Amino acid sequence: MFGSTRVAHLVLLLNGVIWSSSGCNGDPPAESATDSGESETDSTTTTGSSASASTTTTTTDTGESETEAEPEPLCGDGTVNADERCDDGDEIDLNGCNTDCRITGEKQWEIVFAIDGYDAAEPEVLLVDEEQIVLAGTLRQNDVRVAGFVAALNFDGETDWVEVIDGTKSSVLSATQSADGTIVALTPGSDPRLFGISPAGERLWQTTVESTQHVAAAGDQLITVMGVGDPLAARYTDLGVPLGAPFAIDPVGSRASLIGLDSGGWAVGGEDEDVAYVASYGSDDSLEWSTVLPEASVLRLAKDSQGALWIANNDADIFAGDGGQLVKLGADGSLQTTVPFAGYFQALGVDPTDFVVTHDVDNGEDLLTKRDTDGEQVWSMPVDDMNNTSLYAIGFRPSDQQIIALASRPGGVRVLRSNNR
Repeated sequence: MFGSTRVAHLVLLLNGVIWSSSGCNGDPPAESATDSGESETDSTTTTGSSASASTTTTTTDTGESETEAEPEPLCGDGTVNADERCDDGDEIDLNGCNTDCRITGEKQWEIVFAIDGYDAAEPEVLLVDEEQIVLAGTLRQNDVRVAGFVAALNFDGETDWVEVIDGTKSSVLSATQSADGTIVALTPGSDPRLFGISPAGERLWQTTVESTQHVAAAGDQLITVMGVGDPLAARYTDLGVPLGAPFAIDPVGSRASLIGLDSGGWAVGGEDEDVAYVASYGSDDSLEWSTVLPEASVLRLAKDSQGALWIANNDADIFAGDGGQLVKLGADGSLQTTVPFAGYFQALGVDPTDFVVTHDVDNGEDLLTKRDTDGEQVWSMPVDDMNNTSLYAIGFRPSDQQIIALASRPGGVRVLRSNNR
């Protein structure tokens, strides 16, 4: 005890000497707030016959601040900050303002697509993967069709590359992506050809094919279909090499919709004498099932991860106001869901989480609508600034399901990106 007391007295004495030494000019040193969290105090030191009082405070990170800092703005605090589109302060999605402070289904950007040197570029095909947005269609000069094209955009709507398919005087009316990522484009007409183009825009191969309208990737192969005249289908390798002779299929009409299946099989939707149907073929091209649909016109066909098929199925005269139906068929062709609609459907897509997004027209109003796996509406957004629009393709970025849409509007073809929540 005694020894400890002497040491304490010595430390206090030394502190007093140091204090006096540093304060010999009449200015005491600054007092420092320590980790103890105690509030700072004033100190007064007298030297000679003059006294000077000084109070200086230094606060460490662990001491209490004299004034509280303003809280950082956060999504969900109920206040719309500079980088937010909305903030309703709750944790509920799909109620108009989502939990990421973005407006449900809001359009993020829209561009008018054009290619230098041509009067008009009219994309009719849309492919979307994680890296880019691929468009394909027709190039015109003086309103004359002169060539086809394939182009890629990034997710800011900027053009990365363009591959012009000249000499065909035709358009790219169908395209798909093979298992290795190669973009396969089809130019129909009197000299139908398939073109293989790398994701970087390099033309890899081309081959002449039988008369055809549609192409789709089926497993690691390609399937083509001609729906009118003498309906035919044919198989090719993913390099465009024929695998046997073309074979006859049931009539599917000029408005057929073709989709490849993960099993290596394929499905086609079409119409015959005002009767609409969907048929599924196996990997050996044998007919597995055929289902007649409630309405008379198959406009769009898409698949989900469970093998079910979704069909935008309209009345034969979609402008007569008789309405259409959104139909879901099981992998065996069984009718699972039918969603009647007073207007008509123009586009259909199934995102990687199996939600269905449609472009609907009802009483002249354009709607972008998201539906669950039972066809029930999740949200519907009027797209008032898309009046006089024909939205005919919908795709999704896999990672965040951002909606990419292709639309024909007065003044040119638009590409749009919208939220999917």
